[in-house]
Amino acid sequence: MGILVPRRRLEDLLEAIRILKDEYSESKVILYASGNMNFDIQYVNKLMRIRERLGLLPDVIFLNSLSEEELAYMYRYADIFVFPCEPQT
Repeated sequence: MGILVPRRRLEDLLEAIRILKDEYSESKVILYASGNMNFDIQYVNKLMRIRERLGLLPDVIFLNSLSEEELAYMYRYADIFVFPCEPQT
C-alpha cells in the first residue's frame, strides 16, 4: 500500500534506525519498508544508497506494495508501526 516518495521522509527513519542500532547494539532492529517502488525510482535509489552508507544493508528491507493480506500480517507481527511523513492537509 502507498508509494515511496520524498514526502514520506524515509531517510529520517533510516537515520533513526542507525541511531537505535548504535545505542542498543545488543538488540536486533529490522525495518520493513513497503510501498510502490516504481513511482519515484530516483527516490528509491537514494534510499538504497543511504541504507548502504549507514551500514543498514541487512537490517532495512524494502518491500514493494503489499496486498491487504500481506499488510495485515505485517501489522500483526510487527513490534512497532511507523508512518513517517511531512505534514499534510
